[in-house]
Amino acid sequence: MFKKMLLATSLIFSTWTIPSQASSFKIEALVDSESLRTHLAIPFAVRDTPNTVKVNSVQVVNGASCRTMIDPFKEDNFFVKCLEEGGVVLSVTYTINGVVRSTKYGPFPVVKISQTGKVIDTNDKGPSPELLKGQELWSKSYGNYQSCASCHGSASSKSHSISLGSLNSAYTSTRMKTDAIPLSAEEKNAIILYVKSRK
Repeated sequence: MFKKMLLATSLIFSTWTIPSQASSFKIEALVDSESLRTHLAIPFAVRDTPNTVKVNSVQVVNGASCRTMIDPFKEDNFFVKCLEEGGVVLSVTYTINGVVRSTKYGPFPVVKISQTGKVIDTNDKGPSPELLKGQELWSKSYGNYQSCASCHGSASSKSHSISLGSLNSAYTSTRMKTDAIPLSAEEKNAIILYVKSRK
């Protein structure tokens, strides 16, 4: 359910203009929608060109694990940091030309960051077809020809400095000349990609 909400809202709230205000007023995330992740301080800006904006306060309306902070160096910016994923709604109080105003911003989606600290790619479509082909070729035998794995074992134990030149050299000057499967340059590149992906 949250992924559906994420897809529905991720394109909307990178820049959000308040309809009842002047058309130049907007609150915007200063990062792309893929960077709205847990455990990161996400920067936002309140803009009203050509007027000067000062953010007075930012309160979390929805998103219990979220905290906010006004940027001490740039008075029209603020940060949001959330420990849990979800749709976040903020109440922002600001001053433009001496007039204090308040508005709600959101919901915008905040999604999990992995435990390793790497951003989880929500668009990951799995291994490339070339990588899968390399994996298949590494372990496949053809008739009288042996598979790569039968002589070389696990791909993860191989050197990651393998190149097309070194593979071509092995094909002409080692036992691979007679024992290895005849491969096209495209197939050799797929095997190289697979071996280099195994760490």
